[in-house]
Amino acid sequence: MRLDRREFMRAVGVALAGLTGAGCGGAACYVPLPPTPSLPAGLATPTEPTVSFAGAGWQRLRELWYSLDALSEKAKDLEAGQRALEELVREHEDALRSLVEARELNANVADEMQVAFSEAAWHVWRKGAPITCYLPAPYPDYELQGRSDLQRQAELLEEMAKTSQIDEATVAEARAAIERDLAYLTLAEEKRDAIRKQVMEAGDRASWPKLAEIELEIPPECREAAEILVALLLQRDGG
Repeated sequence: MRLDRREFMRAVGVALAGLTGAGCGGAACYVPLPPTPSLPAGLATPTEPTVSFAGAGWQRLRELWYSLDALSEKAKDLEAGQRALEELVREHEDALRSLVEARELNANVADEMQVAFSEAAWHVWRKGAPITCYLPAPYPDYELQGRSDLQRQAELLEEMAKTSQIDEATVAEARAAIERDLAYLTLAEEKRDAIRKQVMEAGDRASWPKLAEIELEIPPECREAAEILVALLLQRDGG
């Protein structure tokens, strides 16, 4: 019997509760694209930082996010685009590491911020690269949705920062979207696969929910990473 939309979403929600309730344990269960090493584990639990964004490390992070438009252009040359992607991801990780070592940022939160940048940058590169374009997946492609949404939210925040027209409701929506995207993208692959399978079993393609419609447990590291990223891109104090 075919489920209506409300019954379908309820069935998916009940199943997902068991999958996501245990959490993912942060970025340790995630392999970024391209792969990057974890930040210093020995600095994983300092006291919660007060972020001022005054230092060079924070400024560099902002510049790297703002440089994604340039990556889109460089991606048109396959070899040069790949080099640019790898360099940006590496520079972002280096900037995060310097902040962790200075105890301005929790390393677990830094890992989440690296995931956000790696995925958004990879998506920008992949869209612009002169290779086979994205093809519709035969399953709910929540990874693509998450990467695309991270890039879109960053662009939105950058535009607001440039115009100085800060809409608090839009900012709150952007923060919640980034939290959700990170919560999904940092799940272990087996948990993401289980979510996709459950969605496919619960209804046909036309009724598959978007990533934005799936309720996920948001780990505290994802919340803090999203809050810092939003404040950073808006050039506001994150304290």
